[in-house]
Amino acid sequence: MPDHVDTLIEAALTALRSDDFSSCEARTTQALSKLAPGDSRVPMLLSVRGTARIHSDVTAGIADMKEAVRIAPDDWNVQLALGEALLSLNFYRDAEAPLTKAAKLSGGQPDVLASYCQCLLKLNNFGLAFQILSRLINARKATPAVMKVFAQALYQRGDIYGARDVLGQLYGEAGPQTEDDRLQLARIDMSLRDYETARVQIESVLSSNPASVRTRILAVTLSDWTDDQDALARHVDVLAKAGAHHPDAMAQVIEHSREVTDDLLARAEALLTMPGRIDDGRLTLGYALAKHFDQAKDYERAWKHARNVNALFAEHFDIVQTPERRAEQLDVIRRRLSVATRLYAATKDAPELQTDPAHRYIYLVGSARSGSTLLQSILSAPEGVESIGERTSLYPYLADATERDIADTQFAGFARQLSDAEAAGLARMGVTSPLLVEKTPHHLFVAGLLERVNPGSRFVQVFRDAGEVALSMFLRPFSAVYAEASSLDALADMLELRLEVAEAWREAGVPIETFSFDSFRESPDHSGQQLFDRIGLKWSKEYLDPKSRPEAVTTFSARQVRKPIYAERIPSWKPYEVFAPDTFARLADITAAQNCILETL
Repeated sequence: MPDHVDTLIEAALTALRSDDFSSCEARTTQALSKLAPGDSRVPMLLSVRGTARIHSDVTAGIADMKEAVRIAPDDWNVQLALGEALLSLNFYRDAEAPLTKAAKLSGGQPDVLASYCQCLLKLNNFGLAFQILSRLINARKATPAVMKVFAQALYQRGDIYGARDVLGQLYGEAGPQTEDDRLQLARIDMSLRDYETARVQIESVLSSNPASVRTRILAVTLSDWTDDQDALARHVDVLAKAGAHHPDAMAQVIEHSREVTDDLLARAEALLTMPGRIDDGRLTLGYALAKHFDQAKDYERAWKHARNVNALFAEHFDIVQTPERRAEQLDVIRRRLSVATRLYAATKDAPELQTDPAHRYIYLVGSARSGSTLLQSILSAPEGVESIGERTSLYPYLADATERDIADTQFAGFARQLSDAEAAGLARMGVTSPLLVEKTPHHLFVAGLLERVNPGSRFVQVFRDAGEVALSMFLRPFSAVYAEASSLDALADMLELRLEVAEAWREAGVPIETFSFDSFRESPDHSGQQLFDRIGLKWSKEYLDPKSRPEAVTTFSARQVRKPIYAERIPSWKPYEVFAPDTFARLADITAAQNCILETL
């Protein structure tokens, strides 16, 4: 081993670049032993050693990097190293401060700003991330790191084709070269329903790195979406052996294994109790266990896991679920709704919007877990009708317009721009059907504005027993966009608000139909025909057959959509009533209010 300090430092950096973390740690430790405490090289070496150490000892690695920051708080390199390490460990909130400092101290270095923006995206601060990334791109400072984060931002915002274009420009004809890049592209291709291209990317990674757990996890998701049961079983078997210490992998094994043993469950529960960070994997595993025990009718263990994992979810994403905080958030939504209804009324006769659209839309605006996935599948079965899934590209722009309280005179032109952009995006997807079915729960809050963007749109509010909806969301993982899913009381608040919002839109003149999913399960042929009649489609009983609906399903409802429709005789929330009687009583009242609306309209 080299002895001179400078030689040791160079060897350590070479080892780090080669992912030889043990050698890097050994050489930095030796170099540090030869330096006086006040040597200017100490912070850098501590930071490098910490970067290597986190791969074997997270606590020691982070401690090294924090010590480097303590010694040299104005060194943007050590701030960046700490921030990126915390970001990689999913400590998003903790990563924000050092990455903010690194961005300022570096004078706005593009790659530093890219890491900062990646953190902002994880914290759902899309506005600031877009502002920074757009400024870099306009200033021709779009490094590969900036481009990748910008693609991620577009993807999260719902502009999937935009994300694909950005990465296509970056990689060129050579295509992605690293595992990270191939997986990012595969996720985008899956969202674009280009499953074969995604499969090629995934298999290319597995051919060179068959032990890649995260790639196997993505392969499981793809196999599930496309109902490739042979591939699904193959990938799950590999994960069961290789992913024993990975919470995400264990979640997939529990979700998809043909037999879940007591030993497997014990190992999974042990992973949850390990000390250390709250990360996305632990959250995914917690929800997988809650769902498993629910299906096994072990309601006490299901409730325990659901309660614990939702508390972790709220902590992880800094969600406060006090009654006071929830009331404030509901008031914000009401204020934005007031702006939205005003814009809808003000643009009734706007000449910019008097166009003959290429497509007509049916928007399903029921809550998540209300049955809208199955309904979308059935509605898209007739010839000339096509499902476009959950296409969220318009929502962020419309929501932002209400948040900024855009002027009446500006909105018509803005809506026309969005309409043209949406038509172009669908053309690139190869969508040609005259009638499109889309389901995004949040579209209820901008329904009237969507009608201005896409004139002639119809809306269907899908109702399902409120207790069923709330419990189903409570037992399953959702993104931080659905913050209410971490609390049954917050879910009740939101379900009540959705009734209020729909009524406000009806009073404004927006055509919102209602549909009872519970009645549909009781009498699918009768309910289906009634809905088809109301929206001007010709009904056929054949649409109830899952085989008539070949479209891949990319939500939690994938398996249900492939099964015959059946009525739920005993509500699934009944066994849980004992754990939260007051909340479930309130949810029953919401169900009664929904039924009154169904009878009235």
